[in-house]
Amino acid sequence: MYFNSGAPSLGVWNRDFFDSLEQAVLADRVGFNSVLVSEHHFTEQGYTTSPNIVCGMLAARTGNVRIGPGVALLPLHHPVALAEEAALLDRMSNGRYIMGVGLGYRREEFEGYNISLKEGSSRLEEGIKIIDLLLSQEKVSFDGQYYHLREVNLTPRPIQKPRPPIWVGAKAEAPVRRAARLGDVWFMDPVTPLKVLKERMSMYEEELRRAGKEPAVEKPLRREAYVANDNETAWKEGGDKILQKWHNYFVWGHVQDEDGKLLDPEEHDFDVMKEMMRRRYVVGDPDAVIEQAERYQKELGATQLVFQLQFPGLTHEKAMNAIRLIGERVIPYFRDQSK
Repeated sequence: MYFNSGAPSLGVWNRDFFDSLEQAVLADRVGFNSVLVSEHHFTEQGYTTSPNIVCGMLAARTGNVRIGPGVALLPLHHPVALAEEAALLDRMSNGRYIMGVGLGYRREEFEGYNISLKEGSSRLEEGIKIIDLLLSQEKVSFDGQYYHLREVNLTPRPIQKPRPPIWVGAKAEAPVRRAARLGDVWFMDPVTPLKVLKERMSMYEEELRRAGKEPAVEKPLRREAYVANDNETAWKEGGDKILQKWHNYFVWGHVQDEDGKLLDPEEHDFDVMKEMMRRRYVVGDPDAVIEQAERYQKELGATQLVFQLQFPGLTHEKAMNAIRLIGERVIPYFRDQSK
């Protein structure tokens, strides 16, 4: 599940945050695999600005789900600090932590942190290497373009061995290949069409072989989703709410066409693109959700879907009901299939 904290008004943000926390606790109880937390800055949409702080609360309130950033914007952070937080949170969660990292794409965020967007890729690569070393080894020394370490040793050490898994968010070809070389798992985004994801998966697997790595065991895919008792209700209650979030993606230049080309918001009409966008949601009754999940499993090899189920304007009660339906109808289906 993807943790979402809601709206820009402080009072509403507080309410939505604790609603999302209650949803995460329910997801933990009904069998979800993970709860991942986003990171964004300087936006009116109420995203969390420090996912690891939220993960600390999740570690205390849950006992089964894996937790982690989905993803932390690594170029905006000192990798030593993120590695320390990862080790600590892995201890706090008894070995349930995922170190999710990504580049980020919003210029406003880089400008707010006084970091050049042009440095983003090189900072990301250097940061992943440092986090990998610090979480898996002791007395780490490193000389890079941005960071220099001399026999740095993290305490406490993480529980997972050799370290918590590093999930790398990526969309374009070069970043996907980088995810294969430097990370453990490629975390697929919610906006890329299936056709392009399949092409990227071939590139990812090719790069794993080239790097001498074993085939990927985990292939997580994030998607916006909503589940209700019947298809009509699901689209009526959740469809437009998801579309509002996709409007943010569109304005930020984050939406691709069916061939993977980014859509310039100054050159395209959002209303014209609506039907294309709706095809990338997972919306419907439990049977429809199972059917869509099986398609991603069969055509892409996806091993898990990370659903965002809470959106501005959708009531807490409806989101809780969607989580229950997944726990009662969808998760048991796939659990039985794996036996």
